[in-house]
Amino acid sequence: MANNPTGLRILSLDGGGVKGYASLLILRRIFRTMMTEGGLDKEPLPCEVFDLIVGTSTGGLIAIMLGRLRLSIDECLLQYEKTGKAVFDKPISQNKLGKMFKKATSSALYDIGTLQEEIRILLASCNMEPDSHFVEESGGNPCRVMVCVTRGINTRPDVLRNYLSSHPTQENYKCSIWEAASATAAAPTFFDPVKLAGGESFCDGGMRRNNPINEAVSELNRELERGWSGRSLGCLVSIGTGVVEAANISTSVTTLIRAVVKILTDSEDTAEEFFKSPFGRQLESSGRYFRFNVPQGLQTLKLDEWKETEKLNAATTEYLSKSGTGSLVKLCAQALSDPDALLNTPLFSNRQLRLDNSCSNFVQRPLYQSRLREYFWNFDCTKPQVFVLWGMAGVGKTQLALKFAEVMKTRLKVFWVPADQPSSFNQSYAKLLAQIQPDHQLANATQDLPTLLEETCSALEASPADWLLVIDNADDFEEYQQAMDPYLPRSGRILITSRDPRFQGDVAAVEDGINVLPMEKEESIELLTKSIPGRLLKVSSETEEAPSCLVNMLGNLPLAIAQAAANIRDQQVSLRDYIKFFQDEMDPSSSFRVPTRDRNARDPRNAEQSVNKTWGVSLNRLRKSSPSTVLLLGYMSCLHWDRIPVNLIRQLPKFEGFSPIEFRQMIAGALQLSLVQEHDLGQLSVLQMHPLVHGYAWSQVGSTDCKFINEIVPLLCVLFPLTTSHSSDSSDWVLCSFLSSHCRRVINVSENVGLQSKQLARLMQVYSSYLNGFGDLKSALVISTRALDLATAMWGPNDISTFYVSKTKIDCLQSSQMYQKALDYIDRGLEYLYSGKHGLVEAEVERLGEIGDLLSTKRTILSDLFDHQAALEVAIQVVDILTEVRKLGSQSSLVDSAMLVSLHNKAHSLHRLARFDEAEALNLEVLKDSLGSDGSVLVDHRAYHAFLNLRGQIIVDKDNASPNQHMEALEIFSLVFQDTLGTHGIGGLDTWIAVNNVLSELVALEGDSRVQLTSLEIFELLFSLATKQGLPRRSSHPEFQYALWVFLGHVNDSLQLLQSPDFERWWGMRTEFVQVCQMTQELPSLYTAGRANAAGVMLQARGRFGLAEAQHREALDVLNQLPEETLSAKNARDLFNVSNYNIMLALARQGRIYEARIYRDEHRREISPAEETYDSLEVRLDRDIKDQQLYDQTVAMMASGDLTPTDQWWLDHAISLERAQKRYGFFVKPSTTTDIVEPQLLTDVKRILTFPKTIKKMKHVFPFKRRK
Repeated sequence: MANNPTGLRILSLDGGGVKGYASLLILRRIFRTMMTEGGLDKEPLPCEVFDLIVGTSTGGLIAIMLGRLRLSIDECLLQYEKTGKAVFDKPISQNKLGKMFKKATSSALYDIGTLQEEIRILLASCNMEPDSHFVEESGGNPCRVMVCVTRGINTRPDVLRNYLSSHPTQENYKCSIWEAASATAAAPTFFDPVKLAGGESFCDGGMRRNNPINEAVSELNRELERGWSGRSLGCLVSIGTGVVEAANISTSVTTLIRAVVKILTDSEDTAEEFFKSPFGRQLESSGRYFRFNVPQGLQTLKLDEWKETEKLNAATTEYLSKSGTGSLVKLCAQALSDPDALLNTPLFSNRQLRLDNSCSNFVQRPLYQSRLREYFWNFDCTKPQVFVLWGMAGVGKTQLALKFAEVMKTRLKVFWVPADQPSSFNQSYAKLLAQIQPDHQLANATQDLPTLLEETCSALEASPADWLLVIDNADDFEEYQQAMDPYLPRSGRILITSRDPRFQGDVAAVEDGINVLPMEKEESIELLTKSIPGRLLKVSSETEEAPSCLVNMLGNLPLAIAQAAANIRDQQVSLRDYIKFFQDEMDPSSSFRVPTRDRNARDPRNAEQSVNKTWGVSLNRLRKSSPSTVLLLGYMSCLHWDRIPVNLIRQLPKFEGFSPIEFRQMIAGALQLSLVQEHDLGQLSVLQMHPLVHGYAWSQVGSTDCKFINEIVPLLCVLFPLTTSHSSDSSDWVLCSFLSSHCRRVINVSENVGLQSKQLARLMQVYSSYLNGFGDLKSALVISTRALDLATAMWGPNDISTFYVSKTKIDCLQSSQMYQKALDYIDRGLEYLYSGKHGLVEAEVERLGEIGDLLSTKRTILSDLFDHQAALEVAIQVVDILTEVRKLGSQSSLVDSAMLVSLHNKAHSLHRLARFDEAEALNLEVLKDSLGSDGSVLVDHRAYHAFLNLRGQIIVDKDNASPNQHMEALEIFSLVFQDTLGTHGIGGLDTWIAVNNVLSELVALEGDSRVQLTSLEIFELLFSLATKQGLPRRSSHPEFQYALWVFLGHVNDSLQLLQSPDFERWWGMRTEFVQVCQMTQELPSLYTAGRANAAGVMLQARGRFGLAEAQHREALDVLNQLPEETLSAKNARDLFNVSNYNIMLALARQGRIYEARIYRDEHRREISPAEETYDSLEVRLDRDIKDQQLYDQTVAMMASGDLTPTDQWWLDHAISLERAQKRYGFFVKPSTTTDIVEPQLLTDVKRILTFPKTIKKMKHVFPFKRRK
């Protein structure tokens, strides 16, 4: 780090309440980078680096701690948390109604005295007197600190300094450190104003100067006249506290006031105005101004939410993890380490060719801008500096180059040469000579063009350090090499923009280029909202996701976003209506009728642009140079735009005759224009198109000839298997998952163009079967219905192929719980098989097998409908069918396995009918016949697990099961759990069914000393595995969700009995687990809603009412997404009612009683039935008060020794005490199942599943050797 630099370093800190924590995190990252970049032994203190620190509100508080108290950043972070907790944890009024009353009477929400006392305590810890003066004694060149305040009497902006200003316009106030710190932090409505010893009254300066950048610059100018005479600004760092939400104008007075306050305190508006000012542009272009602000994640955080440090940490870390932010941090650290390096930046006033400005709505893209600055900032005389920005059309390459040219033209001559055609290049490049050597201007008219171009090259090479040459839109690599490259200098700075990736490596060095990708989501949203008038944007709480939705559909492509905004403005439609129109279009490119126009651009090529026009240029070039590449784009447009396997394209009839070299040349044609990207996925190479390019290729190529889709359908039909395995890691499922998006796209395209074929019907059948197993039941049912209609039209109703398609629809109806329709189709199928229309006369075994299959499905449906007698009768029919098959001479292992499964189903129905003795005898027979002579299992393991599970259920359900019988059932269920977890992992449905059986038996055996396994150990194992590995996407299937719902019910039961802080730790693990479950794209269902509501009930029991409210609201959100027919069921209506009732309770128990009563009035129809069942709000609150009084009385009696848990008084109040202990804390240890409250992470399944040696091997079936 430079010693005693001339360049001044200034830090400006925005206000933002507790969000100032984010400012400190950003500053810490900058200083860490300074240490590593500068090779420092230790991190410097901010007071050792900055000459001036300016802050507003809590930014001012930080400025004082860093500059006046000379704290390190880490020390400041700790103090910030401590102060936040002390001040904001004790509001003067606790509930929301009280806060509203305080605001209405202009009284403060928080006590300013608490803040002042915390500052005095901090001073003592720094070995300073409590009333130390803010102004420091002269000498020692201390870090200067200035904080913004507002004069109370006239609301005039003012400042307090830790030094004396000699400027004639400035006042020097006498105050202590604690007075200055509390004055700048005294935000109106939150704190009362602070009165200094001199009589002046101040509050914070955030209303007009929340971002104090202008005050910092004004102070700089004042001090340059005096104390800093002869010095210059070397680096200005401005750090915000998060971008605020857009302020919508409302007719509500309260909302209007809030919006006005938000506008007055919006720091980002101030930052934008400063950046656009001449001084701001000069600083930014010379690399001396840096602005940091977290764009997403802090908008909804209030100034006093001090507990949200985790949220602050997460959002700030996410912001700093962006590569663009990282580059900016690095540049800032370098500027702070050596501020003098940027002071000698030459500013050119030479006459240059007029350059276009970047577009008026340009959005900063730090990744690319910082990369260009790093590369070109310093001149390297040892080699040419050629850098390439390459990427697809419309991605913003030209705009990035224009923005960088704006930065560089204050230091160098910048020459801009369009290279879209040789003629454009020649004309513009030839004109440069007159700019470089004005005396050649007259000779230009008489010289031949090649000579003029050569002289231009020589003139540039004569002064290589003085210029930057931008070659824009050099998209034709061959043309560039032949007509342009020979005339370009071999020294100096050259920036090239192109669609062709070959420039990086062939023209520029391999490392000297970057692929410009579509924008980051935050950048895209900023561009969209900047480009649309507020009246058309109309982003309300109901449509706040609209901008995100549209930029996602546009693939974050800058030109597409700008053009979408242009169309919204042209058609004067709202953002929401435009999105609806866009979604309804088969070809999205048709939504771009109006081009985007930029009046800042003088070059007509840049002034009016359209995505269709830019891609049309590339397509026309391919039609001439590589017609086979155009065909490739046509085929690709029929598939999904992402992850298109190269091998799939290779198998198309059109390309089968291509040699490997010809095939690669065809793909290269698309790669060279950035219309397609290629990625290597290990052993598989895939192609990718931007979604809008994909839509354009469909409209221009794919939709123009039916041969494209006609050839894709049969190929995909062959590749896509009919899934029969329930294992998510089987080869069939892996292949189906990979091809799923392509299959959906092909089906949609086929129907759009009116294609009808047998192959399409077959493809729809196998795809709907996959979706059904995957859990997308709605889509599966729709596509299976369309498949059956098409099969009937193609093959006729009596063809066996149509029957097979109908079986897939039956499976989909069953999964969707549309049982009666499924039974109707089963009866039709049976009628067909018993008739002579099926054509299976020569295949009687196959016919009987199909009958047995349909009957098995029918038995399962009847069992789900609880018609167990009918299910038993059908199970017997299946056994009879298989017996007949055996009589026909079929003795295969498949028939034997099917017979065992059928007998198991019969036993299952007998068990459900409470005919336990018959069920047990048949179950034992099935288990015995499932083993070979060597003890190996002869049937599928899933079936064998089902046999074992039924064995365990029979044991515990028969009569009143003894502890020994429960122990035997636990051993069975544990064995199944161990095997399923080891075989399928947590991604298998059977694993979760098995663990639920184990957990049920652990509850039954609570307190039994023989149990060496606790519920918490199992929970932690599965939580750990789930968060590390994730759950497969197929876990969104209702059966899987039901198993997870039951599992979380066991978790909730156990968590109710945990003491703090163990409860908090386990609740955090449970929350993370639920998030993993939702990452599987879980479909809304009654199970997910019930799970959320049950969690809320448990949290209310534990006194975590805020968390509980969130869970109940989540349950309602899920229920509101369900179809009306599902919500009409009684269990759904009951859950809907009780969720609303629980929200009311949670509100009231947070002290928000007024809100709770309003909520009850608004939802009277839903809450009244629940109040009749669970008591009214007033009764429940009265019971809560009595429970707390009883708890306090119990505490006092136990403390005096007058009460023990065995006393009759305790037993008389046991129910109330149990409720109170869960909420306020346990007097005694609640349960033996929670002995392990700090279990070590268990990664070895066998270590926690401790079984007797006799059951460790799967081949041993212990029911035949039962212990006595």
